[in-house]
Amino acid sequence: MEIRLSAKVGGNAGQTSGSSAPVVLIRTNEGVSMTSNSSAGINLPPRLLGLVLGVVGIILTPVFVWVLVDTLIFRASAIHAEGEVTRIDWTEARANEASIAHTVVQIRDGERAVEIRSGVGSSSPTHAVGEKVVVLYPPGKPQEGRIDSFVENYLGLILSGVFGPALLVVGGMLFFRGLRQDIAEAREVLSQLDNVVLNRHQRALTEGTAVQAKVALVRPDEAVTVDGRHPWVIVAEHWDEAIGRKLTFASEPIWFDPKQYYTVGSDVKVCYLPEDPSVYAVVLDRIPD
Repeated sequence: MEIRLSAKVGGNAGQTSGSSAPVVLIRTNEGVSMTSNSSAGINLPPRLLGLVLGVVGIILTPVFVWVLVDTLIFRASAIHAEGEVTRIDWTEARANEASIAHTVVQIRDGERAVEIRSGVGSSSPTHAVGEKVVVLYPPGKPQEGRIDSFVENYLGLILSGVFGPALLVVGGMLFFRGLRQDIAEAREVLSQLDNVVLNRHQRALTEGTAVQAKVALVRPDEAVTVDGRHPWVIVAEHWDEAIGRKLTFASEPIWFDPKQYYTVGSDVKVCYLPEDPSVYAVVLDRIPD
């Protein structure tokens, strides 16, 4: 399970403010790791499979209605005629597939002989040559006739009527099952991340060096949105004489504008490990609980 977030301010000390990179939280056997990878994605086969099956089911539902109406109209207005099976047409067999037999029936339309080929084939002939069968056809259109059999009349109706709702139900079940799994995995990843962040925060407070850093930025974090709102973040900088470089620290999300407590250029307490400045805690002790 992967969750992709976009962050404009690096959370690790030593990064310059304003840098932009996608941050991916990845659940591993050892815990939660963070990596930058613009090609990372979310792989959700059960949900996607359910979505595809559901779409097919939705498509088959109007097909069922159309086939039903067409069948009723056709049978209500069709002319009945007696025909004779003149031959059996066999389709060429493909690899690992049997040949398919289609019945060809001849009827008379006045002085004209008209051949009608069954629309449904089978692995073995359903009629014998010379057999008499009933054919239905629209008035004036004998070439559009159909053999009057249960399969010819109702197979399409049964397939669309059964498979349409079935695929819709199965697809919906797979989709929502996959969605629930994704939500559960996301909550687990975020819970693990919270534990990692809390452990790092506590370690910085108990083992780290406390310094007064300068507030460099106070702005909304547009990479995070919850219910249409962006949390605020305080970015502070500190020059570490021991390692000879400027360190950048970002506070945890703040769900209101903290400028009344911290303005650009003011001091803010930061605790960090000199041997690993990425382990730090921004102490917002001016903000009331």
